[in-house]
Amino acid sequence: MAMVKVVEVGGRGRAMVAAVPIAAGQVLLAESPLLLYIDASAAASPSPAFCDHCSRTLPSLSPSIIPCPSCSQAAFCSSACASAASHPPHVCQALRKLQSSAIDLHSQTQLRFLIAAYNLVLAAPSLFQQLLQMEGSSVIDSHAVFLHPFIQELVKSWPLQNVSVQLTGALLQKDNRNAFAIMAPSSEPGVRRVRAYALYSQASFFNHDCLPNACRSVTTLSFHLSDCKPAKTIW
Repeated sequence: MAMVKVVEVGGRGRAMVAAVPIAAGQVLLAESPLLLYIDASAAASPSPAFCDHCSRTLPSLSPSIIPCPSCSQAAFCSSACASAASHPPHVCQALRKLQSSAIDLHSQTQLRFLIAAYNLVLAAPSLFQQLLQMEGSSVIDSHAVFLHPFIQELVKSWPLQNVSVQLTGALLQKDNRNAFAIMAPSSEPGVRRVRAYALYSQASFFNHDCLPNACRSVTTLSFHLSDCKPAKTIW
């Protein structure tokens, strides 16, 4: 029996609620992301610091690290991640173009999301439909209008039927409303930075604001209700 369920909460939209009594520390959900993309600041280092599939830290000089053969924008912590990653040559090409642009890092991060989202159309259409069903309006704000010509240029050679400003705006709203920041280890006391962002179809229904009652651990989410201590991670 499922311990949680999605319900419509009046005036607040859909949310995950308990279906049965839940003990403190009990794992409620383990889920892989619809998509994961590396933060542009983290990707700006001379060589990749995190696995492009699972976002684990890449140890220096490790023989298990597998660099992307087509670009310098990605590397993988293992052959399993390299095989599972959706990082085809057209994504490499888009990331190379993005890296050479003069656009600010915040906008580069959002464009990295859009590259990953539009790639889902080709790599996993069913996952793209799940992405479109997530919370988030279809408002076309000024930032969507600003970013759309960039993403049009980055994916112009892809066999996509719809790269409209309306779709770009809707996707950015999905990211804004649902993305989880995946944090890098502290480089110094009290200092942490984002290494990547991920979107999850079910976990997005949990309360995940700045004072959350749920925790995440890297790319598979494990949620529980006890003081935000990491639960058992299922890889």
